[in-house]
Amino acid sequence: MNFDNTSGSLVIFSNQTGEIYQSNYIDYLDNCIENSQKTTEWTTWENCQVAYFPDTTIVPNQYYISPEGNPKELTDFPSPTVTNGQITGLPDNTSVRWPDGVETIENQEFEFTSNVSGVFKFHLNAAPYFSSVLEVDYHV
Repeated sequence: MNFDNTSGSLVIFSNQTGEIYQSNYIDYLDNCIENSQKTTEWTTWENCQVAYFPDTTIVPNQYYISPEGNPKELTDFPSPTVTNGQITGLPDNTSVRWPDGVETIENQEFEFTSNVSGVFKFHLNAAPYFSSVLEVDYHV
């Protein structure tokens, strides 16, 4: 990867969902690092990938990386159907952060139970959609 005379975004993203974890804009790297090598080798993290997009500013909460490797704008999250503890209508590869902080990847649906009634919040992430918080009014 050669950064000579270019500006752009260096992006870390999920190679499963396309969700962008971090994006840094590099403004003419050759002006920032004098007399040093501008070619970098990257370590691969489990389920993550690093990519450089020249002449582009990528804002993580507005874009995702498509399966073809291109930045695309996010759209509104589809409205799932909620029937007490049964949630359906989710996109495939939806990252769900449960009320206790545990994160799972769900496809199309998930179910939960509780020994108490209440409102439970689930944080949903799935490319190509904006993040969403789903509040479930659960009754025992």
